[in-house]
Amino acid sequence: MMKLSLAALACAALMAAGAPAHADVVTFEDVPLDFVGNGGSINNGGFIFTQLGDFGGVTDDQSFLFNNAPTGNSSHIYAALNDTSVRLTHATRNFRLTGLDFGFAPVLDQIYALGDTYGGLVLEAVGADGNSYSAFADFGAADSDGRFAFQTAGLAGLGALGSQYLQSLTLTACVFDNGNCVAPNVNQNQFAIDNLILAVPEPGSLALAALALGMVGATRRRQAC
Repeated sequence: MMKLSLAALACAALMAAGAPAHADVVTFEDVPLDFVGNGGSINNGGFIFTQLGDFGGVTDDQSFLFNNAPTGNSSHIYAALNDTSVRLTHATRNFRLTGLDFGFAPVLDQIYALGDTYGGLVLEAVGADGNSYSAFADFGAADSDGRFAFQTAGLAGLGALGSQYLQSLTLTACVFDNGNCVAPNVNQNQFAIDNLILAVPEPGSLALAALALGMVGATRRRQAC
């Protein structure tokens, strides 16, 4: 009876730990416009965005020198420029991504024709379980000005990655080339992200899970003696 109760407690605790305490939508609105270099980071509500390579940071559509920001978003965004990536972590806990807005930023506007496609956003994550997860989100097609609109990737589009708690998530742009999506690309792979729907588990749920698993472990050790 005790074994059954402990197993049930452990199961319930793990389910509780897997349920998000709350979902935060990271919009970068409370972060000043600022670019950082390789290894620099920006903290938005405990979520840390680390720039990998050259430069990137929080900007808006008016701050792009060549009028090349993705369209459909006039708020603060995070841009990774010149073939760079951005790595997302949380200051204290694992996290889950269930959606985001993203868009391609061409080097110059009007260099793509209406309907041209470019590539997409590659998401590569290390799960809380230590396994690797990945997803791909297409940038869509150019408009009549040769610019690309922000797209939305929801839970369905993220596949297995969206169902996992993660230790880290790295985002990179790639370009279509002979059936592959290639990076880097002579500093032309540039992208922006916004409105990331992120969740972390309740601290109380994590403590309950640890307690339950500890009790199960102690019971097994006693049974082994």
